[in-house]
Amino acid sequence: MVIRIVSLKCKPEDIDAFRLFVRESSLRVRQSPGCLALQIVNDIADPTSFFTLSTWRDTDALEAYRASPLFKEIWPRIKAFLREAAWASTCQEIEGQGISQK
Repeated sequence: MVIRIVSLKCKPEDIDAFRLFVRESSLRVRQSPGCLALQIVNDIADPTSFFTLSTWRDTDALEAYRASPLFKEIWPRIKAFLREAAWASTCQEIEGQGISQK
């Protein structure tokens, strides 16, 4: 399992349109083969700062999504909302250190 974290800094004037677009497109991304979860969060201190946290079955599933027509459709539209280049990292969980509920 891999987790992809992407930092997105939105133009202030595009926040509402960005939120709407990612809300609509996230439904389609979640249906991608190998996508186990997708969460989009907004920084409390900076309303223009967003993060996507997507969980994939493995790196092959993530790379297949990144090569897909869906990604090629969505990513250029997301980039148009950004005020600076996105930052991304592909991570793996440290065994036994997952978030647990009480």
